[in-house]
Amino acid sequence: MHIVLDFDGTITVDDTIGALAQFAVNFQQTRSPPAPATATTTTNHDWHARWQAIVDAYVAALRAHSDAYRPRAETRTQLAHELAYLRSLCTVEQASVQRIVAAGLFAGLAPVPDRLFAAGRAATAGGDAEEKAEAEAETAAAVVLRPGFTDFLAETHERRGWPVSVVSINWSDAWIRGVLAGRHATRRKAGPQDKEQKEEEEEDDDEEEEHIRIFANTITDTGDIVPNFDRTTHKTKPIASCSDKVEATRAAEAAVMAAAFSGECRHQNDHPPPAPAPAHNQHAVYIGDSPTDLECLVEASGGGIVMAGDAGPDASKLLRALARLGYAVPHVSDAPTFGGVRQDDQPRLAWARDFHEILASGILDAAS
Repeated sequence: MHIVLDFDGTITVDDTIGALAQFAVNFQQTRSPPAPATATTTTNHDWHARWQAIVDAYVAALRAHSDAYRPRAETRTQLAHELAYLRSLCTVEQASVQRIVAAGLFAGLAPVPDRLFAAGRAATAGGDAEEKAEAEAETAAAVVLRPGFTDFLAETHERRGWPVSVVSINWSDAWIRGVLAGRHATRRKAGPQDKEQKEEEEEDDDEEEEHIRIFANTITDTGDIVPNFDRTTHKTKPIASCSDKVEATRAAEAAVMAAAFSGECRHQNDHPPPAPAPAHNQHAVYIGDSPTDLECLVEASGGGIVMAGDAGPDASKLLRALARLGYAVPHVSDAPTFGGVRQDDQPRLAWARDFHEILASGILDAAS
């Protein structure tokens, strides 16, 4: 089995774009501090205001697009209609990314991957939501992982040897990798450590994260936002929509298949194979939380799990959309197990509040 995870709102409790942007704003503000309070003219050095202007422009454009779009949400009862709407949002999302690039929000961050990796790791609570208050008090952490995520990775990726990929429209793959590495912080707080021990553990953790493939955007040294994988078309166009996520998921599946095939070939030459199962068994289970995940969820060969959070299905835009389209989405504890590849065109769907519920349900236990 191949686990494919959305990042913002799935691996994390909340969207992390704001935290990533705040890091960049603080960095830019330090480089170019605002003019004195006595200034009579507006300058471009107030990065908080510039970021807020980008947010306001995006919200206004999204609202205008949604208000003008036909058919309206309540009458979109077929999958094709909903996907057409979600794909139409690409123009809004791409325009927002270009505003960010034009503003220079990430310019001058070089070496970008190192800075953003460190920022993601530093911003992460390193544990589950139960530790949020303590983490925020001690480290001012801005990112909290979904409950059970660390245990979920330990069970699926480390014990069962399943490949795990992250697919995200987040702007920075380095930020994502830093957040993933940040989950180890809680373990380190368990006892005293000297500097050398801490550095050794961090190196081990960083090496572990390298085994998780990330398909997202990346920020260049000039502050541009581009995909971090070889797109079939529009090579430098950022991934920003549901259809872009489908392309990224297919790239993730192709990478896993290639790695499995390579491992089988090495095995034939008397080299030990990697942990993942043979290529033909790598059916994908997709886990996501937002409407941009809808297309990936219904396409997933092994099944799709909607992450709804503590508020449950009533608060999930994605679950409401799936219900409007006529899909039955039971809780993972009531759903059939995701064994093998689905045999028809009907998606296999379920929902969960967190990764603890996924593991406890056994929905993945019949899979190989």
